[in-house]
Amino acid sequence: DKKCAEIDAIIAAKEKTNELLKERRQSIIYEAVTKGLDPTVPMKDSGIEWIGEIPESWNCKKIKYAFSLVAGATPKSGNEEYWDGDIIWITPADYTTEDIYIYEGHKTITTEGLNSCATTMIPEESIVFSKRAPIGLVAINKVPLCTNQGCISCIPNKDIDSKFYYYVMSAFTKEFDLFGSGTTFKEISAEAFANFVLPNTRIEEQIEIAEFHNVNFSTVSG
Repeated sequence: DKKCAEIDAIIAAKEKTNELLKERRQSIIYEAVTKGLDPTVPMKDSGIEWIGEIPESWNCKKIKYAFSLVAGATPKSGNEEYWDGDIIWITPADYTTEDIYIYEGHKTITTEGLNSCATTMIPEESIVFSKRAPIGLVAINKVPLCTNQGCISCIPNKDIDSKFYYYVMSAFTKEFDLFGSGTTFKEISAEAFANFVLPNTRIEEQIEIAEFHNVNFSTVSG
C-alpha cells in the first residue's frame, strides 16, 4: 500500500507538471500571435474582445479571407468498394493539436469512395480544423488527403503561413468552442468558422513567429 501510494504521488506530480507545461505553452503562443516578438512596438486596440491589443502594424482578418475553406464528407460505410484504398481520409479522432502534423488516418478510401460523396482532396500544408467532437483541434497535413464532415480544411492564400495560423488557431480553442451549438453534441457551423476573426500580420513576420515557436516548444517539452 505504501509503494502504491508513492507511485500514485509520482503520477499525480507528473500530471501536474504536464498541465503546467501545457499552460505555459498556451501562454507563449497567445502572447506571440497577438503581440508579436518585439515588446517595444506601439500597440492598438484590435476591436475584437478575444484578441485584445495588437501591434499597430497588424490587422485582423476573417478566416474566409485568409483561406479557401473546404468541407469533408463520408462515403457510405456499407459499400466495400469505397474503403481501404490509397486515399488518406481523416476524422477528428485521427489527430490532436499537439501532433502539429498529420501524415495518416485510421481509414483510407478509394477513388470510387472519393467520387461518391462531397469530400475533397486538399493539398499538403493546409490546416485541418475539427468543427465537432471536439471543436478546435488543429493540425497541418503533410500529405494530400481528404476528411469527413467533422473537419473543415483551410487551404492558405499566398500571403498566409500555415504554421503561423496553426499556432493562432490553437491559441483560441476556447473561443471557437463558444461559437458551437447543438443538443446532441456541440458543433461550430461552417459560417461561424469562416467569419471568425484572427490577428494577421505580413507573411515575413508570420514565418518569424512560427520559427520562434518551433525553437521554444522544443525547449518547453524538454
